[in-house]
Amino acid sequence: MNKLITTAIVGTGQIPQPDITTGTPVDTLSQQLSGDIERKLLLTAGVLSNYQQAGQKAPENTVSFSPAPPERLPVFAPASSTLETIITNSQKEHFKGLLLDACRQLQAHKLILPFHLMPQVLNPGLTHQNRIQLRYHLAAVLGERGRWLSQFYPEWSWVATYQALHEQDLTTLHTLWQEEGQSFRHEVLRRVRAIEPDTAREWLQTSWNEEKAEARALFVSVLSDQLSEKDLPFLEKAFSDRSARVCGEIAKLLVRMPKTAFARKVYEQAPEFLTIANGTCKLHTLSDIGEPWLTPTKNQPTNATVQLLALVPPRIWEERTGLTPEDIINSAEGTRTMLIEILAAATILHRDVRWARALLDRFYREDDMDMLRMSSEVVVELCELIPAEEAEAYMERVLTARGFWLYVLPTLPQPWSENLSARILDTVRSQSTQNRFWHEQLDLFAAGIAPSYLAQAIETLQQAKEQVKEGYYIESALEKTIEAIQIRKNLIEELP
Repeated sequence: MNKLITTAIVGTGQIPQPDITTGTPVDTLSQQLSGDIERKLLLTAGVLSNYQQAGQKAPENTVSFSPAPPERLPVFAPASSTLETIITNSQKEHFKGLLLDACRQLQAHKLILPFHLMPQVLNPGLTHQNRIQLRYHLAAVLGERGRWLSQFYPEWSWVATYQALHEQDLTTLHTLWQEEGQSFRHEVLRRVRAIEPDTAREWLQTSWNEEKAEARALFVSVLSDQLSEKDLPFLEKAFSDRSARVCGEIAKLLVRMPKTAFARKVYEQAPEFLTIANGTCKLHTLSDIGEPWLTPTKNQPTNATVQLLALVPPRIWEERTGLTPEDIINSAEGTRTMLIEILAAATILHRDVRWARALLDRFYREDDMDMLRMSSEVVVELCELIPAEEAEAYMERVLTARGFWLYVLPTLPQPWSENLSARILDTVRSQSTQNRFWHEQLDLFAAGIAPSYLAQAIETLQQAKEQVKEGYYIESALEKTIEAIQIRKNLIEELP
């Protein structure tokens, strides 16, 4: 052990005539020091530390790297610092979604990010929100240079992994399926299911017994895409899973195939749990539902009943009662929220367009804040079931409802359509001096407004800013939103 360290640990008072020499030129200086031994020890140690650092020779670089391969796509050459501004400010609220939008714009134009900006987007801190979606689109615009850079820093290694999703090479994807974390494996399985449905099922079947319950439930839900009779043997065998959550996901798949024994059982049992007669609706809680994975609890006795009823195709209630969807929805006195939850879940599961229309109409007429807060994502999913033009018209109708701005708008995919963007701006203009619900969602505007309406959005928000009387906060938020929209507009104009 170093003599100086030994002396410090033992203590100068415990060692007669301690030796504080170092065997280096430092000794020449320490011998000239005056004062007590403690002072000499500390000063000698400090000088020795500097001596050792200054005297080290940098190790020779024995590692060589091949240069980055040539790019297969042209590199975007921006005329200004607009893109860099988007990257630098991507964590700010009013810039929310702009980096993702910029990546999509470059991808659509078959362009690669400028090389000097790549280290900034490789920074893990930029990808913590919607990480999988953002990284997927970033990987598409990082090109060969981005893949080459990713080898130099462990936290950049995601680039090659996400680029493999774009290449859709089954051999590479299978390796990722075996080696990556749960969230990414789910994304891999989802993409393989879209291009090779049978292969995705076979991968899942092979690893099924090795997966944790949480992963089994997540992965089996992927089979809902392109569900077919070929999946049935695997699903029926897996339905004996010891996890109630896994069985619940499998039940959603089996019930969509009317010929299965489980589907027939659900259809037959439905009247035991819900009766609709004389304009009223009543839920019945049974102690034994006949499914081990659906067990009523003391604290939530109706929970199992609700789960089972959410599997029943809504048309079953029409056939049993002779009522229209509107009549059945209106019959839910006392259980309105619970019944609509059940019917909405079943409508989405079975993709029933007629029921989607009826439920959306009820949501609109109610403008129930609690209902919209609870079901905002459900409203969007219901809109996805009806033709796009109808969905657009529905969104336009509900623009005046506060619940729409607070709960539905944040769940809509961006950018919004031209029609919806136009109606939103019309609403801003009409409400600029009253009931300004849109103030609470300004951070959605920059990435949400359709590209063809960006100039109009800037003009509209500028006019709203001039009419603001509430104070600094709203005015500041408007200024930041206008700035972000202008930057997005500038970038789009710079693209070839």
